[in-house]
Amino acid sequence: MPPVEEELALAARASALSQWHPTTSHNYLRFSDGPPPWVPGGRDDARYLPGCISLAKEGADGSAVFRVWSGFLLQTPDPVLVLATPKAVDAVEALVEVLATDGDS
Repeated sequence: MPPVEEELALAARASALSQWHPTTSHNYLRFSDGPPPWVPGGRDDARYLPGCISLAKEGADGSAVFRVWSGFLLQTPDPVLVLATPKAVDAVEALVEVLATDGDS
């Protein structure tokens, strides 16, 4: 795992996000309330949580910017950008808040 992605994964594992099931792509991390159907023991009723962290290596030195989104990427209505930060830990903390707030509504 590349260092930027590893930094994000380690921060997520050490947070309240560890209670959910992670899914990654080339540039984002999102979570579901159960294992997705394509993994052993997966569930057809697993639901993606409405928030994620995307990452882009935008610095000249390859440094990352983590963006925290409320809502679902590439879906209508458009997700809302909550935070952009170079720190994975800050992004994880913000996503925990986003998901906790969603549960309150």
